[in-house]
Parts: sequence; C-alpha cells; structure tokens
Amino acid sequence: MTELAPVTQTTTGNPRQDREGMARGAAVIAGLTVVSRVLGLARTVVFSQTVGATCLGTAYVTANQVPSLVYELVLAGALSSAMVPVLA
Repeated sequence: MTELAPVTQTTTGNPRQDREGMARGAAVIAGLTVVSRVLGLARTVVFSQTVGATCLGTAYVTANQVPSLVYELVLAGALSSAMVPVLA
C-alpha cells in the first residue's frame, strides 16, 4: 500500500492576506469572463457582417448548434441518472 503525502496548509494564517488573494483571484476570473464575452460579441458581429442572414449563414449556425444541443441533452441525461439516485 502506498503512503499518502502529508497535507500542507495553503493559507497564510493571515485572514487579510487570504481575503486579498481570494479577491485577486475572483477579479482575474471576472476579467477573463468579460474578455470572453466581448470576443464572443466581436465574433458574432464579424460573422453577421461577413455572411449575413443568408442560407449559408443559417446552415452554418444550425451546423454549430446541433452538436451542442445533442451534447447538452446527453450530458443532462447522464447527470440526472447519476444524481437522482444519490439525492433520493
């Protein structure tokens, strides 16, 4: 049997420094989320300017949405079947 490594304490022991570190991490995540949303908007604007509301644009959007929809349906089903017995 293998031995487990000892658990190390990740906090500094100073509650103020811990809060500042957590706030900094939350700010980084929030900033990256905003950047992601802005880039997504830019992608949509460029796509609509380039392709527009044509048959090609509709086919492209549909081709991208169908696999995502199937994935979400399968994942939701798998999570439901895994979580309902645990929570019941």
